[in-house]
Amino acid sequence: MEDGNLPEVDFAITAATGIASSHLPHGQTFHSFLGVGKVDELDHFKRMWEERKKERFRKLKLLVIDEISMISGSLLDAVDQMFRAIRNDDKPFGGIRVIFCGDFLQLPPVTDERQCCASSLEDPDLFFNFGKAFQSVCFQEMNPTCVVLNDCKRQKDVDFYNLLCKVRLRQPMTDAERILLQERHVDPPEDSEFKPTRLFPLKNGQWTGKRM
Repeated sequence: MEDGNLPEVDFAITAATGIASSHLPHGQTFHSFLGVGKVDELDHFKRMWEERKKERFRKLKLLVIDEISMISGSLLDAVDQMFRAIRNDDKPFGGIRVIFCGDFLQLPPVTDERQCCASSLEDPDLFFNFGKAFQSVCFQEMNPTCVVLNDCKRQKDVDFYNLLCKVRLRQPMTDAERILLQERHVDPPEDSEFKPTRLFPLKNGQWTGKRM
């Protein structure tokens, strides 16, 4: 890129969620770009074969997928097979250059509860959203180059940053680090009008009872 301008190639910048895509230039959700919507059946991938979509996919040179930790391995493999067929190219993603962005220690894909139902597993037409992207066949075949960004932009306190890194990797904390973490917890005054935001995992508007 020069002067912040996007390269003059056929590209698509996508993300796993609407919020993440809204923060990207020309961003859209991965599902929206594919034109498949919510995928419950394998037949839903046939929507990618609409003439207008096929024409765009065949011209595509670069595909960016942000928040890759939330894209399942099964979805990635299914899309890979569609691109290979549409572009008549047996290379991963039909020869499209793919840039994965994200952190696999962050939010995982939203799994499908139907996996727990034996009768559902016997239906060959159903699509099940499971596995991590790096567990997909196409990811292994791509063998992508990994670039790690180590420059933290959001935290200037080095000790607290190192503590957060330990939490991220589930590494044990020292007593001093536990004290540092506890110091960050502040209860609002009793007469305060401040009401803290509470986050609960929901599905179809119902609390799942699961911890985040």
